[in-house]
Parts: sequence; structure tokens; C-alpha cells
Amino acid sequence: MSRHRKTAALTETAALKWKRGIFPLRTATSEPRGRVGWFWRNWGVAGGGVWSVYHLPSGRYVTSFSGPGRKARSIAKRFCEEADGLADWTAPPADDPTIGLRLHRIALRLSGGRPDLRLLQGGAKRASS
Repeated sequence: MSRHRKTAALTETAALKWKRGIFPLRTATSEPRGRVGWFWRNWGVAGGGVWSVYHLPSGRYVTSFSGPGRKARSIAKRFCEEADGLADWTAPPADDPTIGLRLHRIALRLSGGRPDLRLLQGGAKRASS
């Protein structure tokens, strides 16, 4: 199967599974908080002009994408779909530079910009409203 066909099949399968609703995450002060957005498997995507990606089992921020209209949301969802196959995401991944590099490459390829991957770097980002 060609890479294009494989990518199209992955997107079609995941698109049927993304749901809109409230998902849990943690703020910078570790307070639990619900966030309205899209979620699928171990991933949540929320925002407006800037779409943030969250790792749901840990409730932590992973990265964000910005752009016009629905494009940034689509990129954020696609990032999650591609990243999902890299590891067992039911828990925060161990500090694995190989996974971090792969995530970085996925984000760079999808957005064309330098990603800020916080989950694997151990950093935290505030969760606003």
C-alpha cells in the first residue's frame, strides 16, 4: 500500500472516532479541570485560533498548532493520529529520545513549523479555561 493510501486510510478511520465533548486535564497547579474540545483514544485537542494537543491519561499538554480556520485543528488531530502508533500512550511515555524525535518530525512535517513538545520534555503548560 502506498504511503498516500495508508495516510488516507488512517485519517478516514480516525475521523470516525473523534468525538466532541469535555475531557479532563490538569492545570499548571495540578488542579483537575475539564476542557471542551475533540478527543480520541489517549488524545485531546482544544482551542480556537491555536489548537493545543493533550495527553489524556496524564492530562498534560503536548504541543500546539496555529493557523487559519479549521486547518490548525486538522493538523492537531492528524498529529495525534500519527503519534498514536509510536508507543503505548495509556501512560506518560518514558523519557525516550527516539519517540521525542519522531514526534518532532511528525509535527514539523504536518505544520512546517518548529514544534514545542512539552510532554516528553517534562515541562508543563497552563491550561486556560
